[in-house]
Amino acid sequence: MGMGTWGVNVEAISADNLKKICPEGFSELDEKLKSVNASWGDLAMVLQYGGGGDCIEDAEEEDLTEIADLWAALCYDFEKKTELELSATHYDEGSGDRYDEAHDHEGMIFTLDGVYKMTPAAERMKDMIEYSRFTVWG
Repeated sequence: MGMGTWGVNVEAISADNLKKICPEGFSELDEKLKSVNASWGDLAMVLQYGGGGDCIEDAEEEDLTEIADLWAALCYDFEKKTELELSATHYDEGSGDRYDEAHDHEGMIFTLDGVYKMTPAAERMKDMIEYSRFTVWG
């Protein structure tokens, strides 16, 4: 089985801007992650893949529940303030490319859903429009 690359495009917000919008929620979760010796990237791995964040997986059940609750509260607060959904994806710089512009925070990219709205013309054709993703060599 061959290995390949997959181009990924997401709308995202930087950690600095997220802190401006939700300073308390960001700080609370940041402090909790540090208290269990985990990074935002570890959290992103758990959120995206259901595991793999070794530091978080070694945490006590109470800590895991608190981390999950703090993440949910941060997402809720962000959506309440912006009307956009906050999500996350894991980014491993070592597996990336020198041309990547990931803008990650400790291995987590804070992704946004609901950024774009279809025009009336696109809405009429939405069942026919396909989003194509690809990489090129060059």
